Amino acid sequence: MATRFVKIVFIAICCIFFSRAYSYATGIGVFGSFGYGETEAELEGSNTFGENFIKNYDLDNTRYIFGFVMDTAVAENTLFNYRLQLGYGRGTIDFNYRREDTDTHSVTRNQYSYSIWDISLVHSFGFGIVRTQYVRLWLGPQIGLNYSDDLNGSQYGEFGIKFGLVAGINVNIGNFISLFVDGGIRYQISFAKEPWFHNGYEGFVDTGIMFRIGDRY
Repeated sequence: MATRFVKIVFIAICCIFFSRAYSYATGIGVFGSFGYGETEAELEGSNTFGENFIKNYDLDNTRYIFGFVMDTAVAENTLFNYRLQLGYGRGTIDFNYRREDTDTHSVTRNQYSYSIWDISLVHSFGFGIVRTQYVRLWLGPQIGLNYSDDLNGSQYGEFGIKFGLVAGINVNIGNFISLFVDGGIRYQISFAKEPWFHNGYEGFVDTGIMFRIGDRY
């Protein structure tokens, strides 16, 4: 049920995305993204026998995302641009788990992984530091939201907030087409079923193509 609801929301956002895009001079297109990050968590607790323990998690995140992109100034000679990316993809989360009993100091270790699906909405706020007829080089802050869960059920259930810095380059081909590459690093805060809270950093790179509508230098 949760998966169906998320997909319905995804389709609804896509419809709004394209209806707004055609109302302004803008660029719309598709993109692919690769991201790798490491997060960690330390949780303290006790069992029904009153024994205290500490759980440590180290998580390695790998994600491949594909989706739609919209940008308010791909080739236009203006300082500011806003880029919106709506994506869906797959990935893997590898867990390195360590539990220590604080009374007996006994240690339990385990490793396991989840194959996940992921839906994301990313906002980038760019400032064009190099602007020519053929190239736009920009950089600025970025903030994103994502929800992911494992492919075989609903054991993981992560909601994440990401913010960081991004830099990109647009290469304009003629009056209507642009190719782009961007990348950066983001700080990630995530809430999941296990562990309920973890945080860390993620590096990413995006590439894609956009069709420009009324967007010229």
